[in-house]
Amino acid sequence: MADSDIIVTAGALVENRIIEAGWFKEGALACPVDIDVMWKPEALQIADKYYVDDIDQHKYFQELGYCKDVPEIYGDLGMLITKKVKGRENDSERIISLNIGLALDDIAVAHKVYDKALKNDIGSILPL
Repeated sequence: MADSDIIVTAGALVENRIIEAGWFKEGALACPVDIDVMWKPEALQIADKYYVDDIDQHKYFQELGYCKDVPEIYGDLGMLITKKVKGRENDSERIISLNIGLALDDIAVAHKVYDKALKNDIGSILPL
């Protein structure tokens, strides 16, 4: 694990902090899609840049008790794409992109699934 260039964690949202600081080598990219539950605080704190997908949503999850031992947010992905914040500036930077997920993605996928179901005449409409 200590030789990995990319670390992705996708565990249950139950605290199971196994990712050690020594596993997060210089120049690596980390993408915890399970919030921070797999990461020891010292492993998160050595990140040079910490990006999130949505700053307000991230702060909300912090209020719920998640992401309490994370570095200061460097920027969100929109800021990175529009170059309002810098991306990787050298080969030794440790970067974390912690993406909780945006409902917009779910809606886009759901629309495609719905259209395909209609086209294939499958599925059931449920009362809400």
